[in-house]
Amino acid sequence: MNGARGYTLLEIIIAMGLGTLVVGLVGALFLFSFRAWQRGADLRAVQIEATAAADLIARDVVASSRTGLTLNPPLPVDAGRPLLAIPVPSGGDHLARWAIYALDETHGELHRFLVRAGESSGVVDRRLVTAGVRRVDLTLTDGVVTIEVEAVRGAASFVARRTATPQNP
Repeated sequence: MNGARGYTLLEIIIAMGLGTLVVGLVGALFLFSFRAWQRGADLRAVQIEATAAADLIARDVVASSRTGLTLNPPLPVDAGRPLLAIPVPSGGDHLARWAIYALDETHGELHRFLVRAGESSGVVDRRLVTAGVRRVDLTLTDGVVTIEVEAVRGAASFVARRTATPQNP
């Protein structure tokens, strides 16, 4: 060990400090980019959910009759507040059927019920349209239904707007 010189304690402490600083900065950059990616994924998800829900309601409105379309119908459903009732074809059994959209505000879920009226009345089918719904606003003006669906996920929210006119007299 002639003339061999190692690092001093001060040099090791400075190198460890600089290494810790670099690792901390890289970790912070990773966290920042991950959170930005997550916000983008949440925004894309709520855009898809709100748009799909608004499009489904608009499709049912377009296929419906102008005379049977009812906003805020006084029909009982087991989940949420009924928003819209739309008459749908009976399917050959000659009983009136209604598609009822209901918003369960407690759980943020939009449901679509298929209800049969008459002697054997009741819910025939129940489907969850989407979850993460904050609000659904429907207005009927001069035969045109305006649909607004607001969906939320994490910090992201999106409002989809559609207008639809019943095509059947």
